[in-house]
Amino acid sequence: MSERSVTGQPASRGRDASGSAAAALDSVVCFAIADKTYGLDVGVVREVVTVTRWIPVPHAAPAILGVFALRGATVALVDTRTVFGLAALGEPSTALVVASGHRTICALTIDRVLGVVAVAETQLTPAVRGRDPAQVAGFLASDAGGLVTVLDAAHLVHSLDRLHFSSSYATLTRRPT
Repeated sequence: MSERSVTGQPASRGRDASGSAAAALDSVVCFAIADKTYGLDVGVVREVVTVTRWIPVPHAAPAILGVFALRGATVALVDTRTVFGLAALGEPSTALVVASGHRTICALTIDRVLGVVAVAETQLTPAVRGRDPAQVAGFLASDAGGLVTVLDAAHLVHSLDRLHFSSSYATLTRRPT
């Protein structure tokens, strides 16, 4: 995918008249999972990392593969395929580190990064509440003639927070007193 220029006025934040979460997007990180293309607001993607080792967490939610170290911080590794109800594909190695403000939420496994695409309000077809899954904000046409499913960043961050994985692995990061 090549970068597109932004045209038109910024979209308003929140849900539009159809009830979809068509928040203002300047650009999205496009990535592939199971031969499908997804996009996530660059505002919540802190970085893309290669994960070679992680530690399983006992009693964690099924979507949590474990935790790994990232520059001295412990980060939960979430199996995005499990979250989306897709078949597993072996050992993941690439992940998007998702953050909310200055707080790292977790890392989402992906198959590969495709690039960053600038988005204009007129390019995004909003998702329709009741028809499309709640985690979908809308859809973009890709340069390759396909479709990019743009995820609702606020819904995704809220859902990941609800996994309550931080309490599951807090004992791994606690220092003895």
